[in-house]
Amino acid sequence: MSENPYAYRPDPIINIEPAERDKLSQSIRSFVDGEIPDDDEFDEIEWLSLSSKDPVVCHVAEQFCVYLEENGPRTRLEWGHLQRLLLLCESRHTLSVEKRDDWGPSQPLAGVGFLVMLGLLLTTGFTPQLWLFSIALNCVCVTMAIRRQLTVQMFEPRPLEKALAPFSSIHDLAVVYREVNFRKHRFKGAAKPASDGFSWFKALPTILVCSIAPILPLMIAVFPHSEKRATVVLNPV
Repeated sequence: MSENPYAYRPDPIINIEPAERDKLSQSIRSFVDGEIPDDDEFDEIEWLSLSSKDPVVCHVAEQFCVYLEENGPRTRLEWGHLQRLLLLCESRHTLSVEKRDDWGPSQPLAGVGFLVMLGLLLTTGFTPQLWLFSIALNCVCVTMAIRRQLTVQMFEPRPLEKALAPFSSIHDLAVVYREVNFRKHRFKGAAKPASDGFSWFKALPTILVCSIAPILPLMIAVFPHSEKRATVVLNPV
C-alpha cells in the first residue's frame, strides 16, 4: 500500500537548549570584552560542541573554540562572524547543517596500499623493506590528499556569503536582529597571530605513529575529506 501524500505529518522536532545557549553566549561576551577563558571553561565549551543536542550550540561552540585556539579573530570579517554567531546563539532559531564527503584518488590508493601492507605483514612479518615501502606510500597518499584538499573546495563561499555566514541572506540576518536585543561589540584591532610555525613537539606523536606503525595512517587515509556548511533556519513564530 502506497503512502498517502496528503496525510498529516507532524513538524520535525527542533532541539533548542536555552541553558546551554545562555552559558555559551556569556562565554563569548566575556571573551569579546577582553576576558580569556581558562582551561576548564575551554574544555566545557569544547564538550558542548561534541555533546549538545542543539545544532546551534554545537556549531557556535566549535567555531568559538577555533577562535580561542587562534587567540581571537584577526580581521574585521572574522570579528563580524563571531558577532553573528553570538547573535544566533541568543536567538530562538536553529541551523541546517549540510555535510559532503570528497572522494579523491588518494583514498583508493591508500585502500589498496593498506590491503597490500596487511597481506605482506601477515605472510612475511615486519621487515625493514616493508617499513620503508610503507613510509614511501604514506608520503604519496598524504601529499595527494593535501593537494586535493587545497584545490577542491566543495563549499566555495562567495564574498557576500562570507560576510553573512552563517546566515543565508540579509533578510534573515535583519529578522534576527529585530527579534534579539543584541548589543554589538566594536572591533578592537587584530589579535596577536597564533604561532603557525612548525613545532617538533606537536608533530612528534604523528612522526612516532608513522614510524612505528605506518600501516595505521594508511587505514586513516582511506576515509574521505569532509566539509560542513551550516545555514540559519528561521523558526516560525
